[in-house]
Amino acid sequence: MAQMDSGSEAGLPPACELEAYRRLIALQKEIIKLAELNERAKRDCLALREHVTAKGLSQAAAPQTLRQKVNRALGQFSLSPAKPVMVPLAVKEEVTC
Repeated sequence: MAQMDSGSEAGLPPACELEAYRRLIALQKEIIKLAELNERAKRDCLALREHVTAKGLSQAAAPQTLRQKVNRALGQFSLSPAKPVMVPLAVKEEVTC
C-alpha cells in the first residue's frame, strides 16, 4: 500500500479512467447532435408531405386542360382494328390417306 498512483494521492482518477470518461462525453455530444438532426429531418418531412398534399389537391381541383380533354375523348376510340388484319403465312393442309 506504500506504492499508490500519483493521481490517487491527489484524489484524481488515473489517466485511463479519464480517457474513458472523455469518450463517454464525446459520444453523448454526438447523440445529442444526431437527435437534433433527426428532429429537423422529421419537421422537413412533415412540411414536404403537407406541400405535396396541398399541391395534389390543387391539381385535382384545377380544370382540365385541352390536352387532357382530347386524350380522354380519343381514348374512347380504338386506333387499332378489333381483329388483326394479318393472315397466317403457313396454312395447314389436310392430309388424306
